[in-house]
This record gives sequence, C-alpha cells and structure tokens, in this order.
Amino acid sequence: MQHASSPSAFNTIFMTVWIAMAIGGLAFSTLSRNAKLKRKVSRIVMIAAPLLFCLFAWHQGAQASEFAIFLPFLALITFLNLRNTRFCDACGATQHSRGFSRPRHCSQCGASLP
Repeated sequence: MQHASSPSAFNTIFMTVWIAMAIGGLAFSTLSRNAKLKRKVSRIVMIAAPLLFCLFAWHQGAQASEFAIFLPFLALITFLNLRNTRFCDACGATQHSRGFSRPRHCSQCGASLP
C-alpha cells in the first residue's frame, strides 16, 4: 500500500510526538534522580520509540522486504539500549555503555550498578 508523499496530518503528529519524546526523555533523564522510576520509564520509551518508527515507516509505504531489512537492526539496537542503559541507585545518574558490555560502576559517584 503506497501512501501519498506530501506532508500530512499524520506526519505532523509523528514529528510532534517524536520531538516531544526526545525533549521529555532528555529532561527526565537529566533532572530525575529516581533510579527506580527511570528504569520503568526508560523501558517504555525504548520500546515505544522503535514501534513508533515502524508505524511511521508503514504509513510512508514501506514494503515487507524493507521491513525485513531494517527490523533486525532495529531489534538489535533496542536490545542493546535496554541491556546497556543502567541507573545508579545511589545518585540516580543514567549510565550508558558505548560497547557491548554493561557499565559496572557509576561514572558520577563510583557506586556499583545493579
């Protein structure tokens, strides 16, 4: 199913939601010190963002063959983000690993990460 390429209300809503998620996520991650809440919210956002991206791709007319190419990469990125993002219980800092291993200590306070 091919959809029109001209801007639509859907595109406007998508971009608005995407930008709001980015700004809200950055603000929440920076300002909140509640590690337990950050864990819950981050899981929801890290799963919602790729689903929203897939919805947008489908709406733009992505074919099954295109989904077959990018879905494995999207799944891997989502898995690594969920696995490698940790939150310090001591200071609430968000810790991201750049590689394939999880961070073990907080870069802010040095505490061991759960």
